[in-house]
Amino acid sequence: MEKMARVTTALGGNALTGRTMFCHLDAPANAISVCRDAAQVVVAGRNIFKIYSIEEEQFVEKLNLRVGRKPSLNFSCADVVWHQMDENLLATAATNGVVVTWNLGKPSRNKQDQLFTEHKRTVNKVCFHPTEVYMLLSGSQDGFMKCFDLRKKDSVSTFSGMNVVIVVCLGKVNQGKLINVIA
Repeated sequence: MEKMARVTTALGGNALTGRTMFCHLDAPANAISVCRDAAQVVVAGRNIFKIYSIEEEQFVEKLNLRVGRKPSLNFSCADVVWHQMDENLLATAATNGVVVTWNLGKPSRNKQDQLFTEHKRTVNKVCFHPTEVYMLLSGSQDGFMKCFDLRKKDSVSTFSGMNVVIVVCLGKVNQGKLINVIA
């Protein structure tokens, strides 16, 4: 069994105090992301995709997003990110090259929202823009980064590199957009 831990620390004078919580997971996790109010965490991996609430003394499973009789490779996640402006929106980087958005506000059991299938290899990283609500960036082993406007069906920009894209981050500097890439 795999473990997920939460460590909270507070600096009190010169002493470092804190506590650790953990729970057993059904499978290894590749990525975790915390919602903006830090009340929930999403855990994703090849065979796990669950949301846990962070309670005072424990993690409590709230939602298993791997639903259906035959879960596809779209559920096999290399990365997951929780949108920091929309508490119902998640994005995952799938090992089959698909970028998936998830709408937790959907009334049905299946929360899958959009599929972007433009990458040719495993997507390593997804990242929402911190202030542009509809912008999502992905980086893949195919050497490309794709910028998606969630109001459209296809990417709005493609950036090519010579190497595998491992990490992507979006930020805002002087009212302009900045993309940080580590390849």
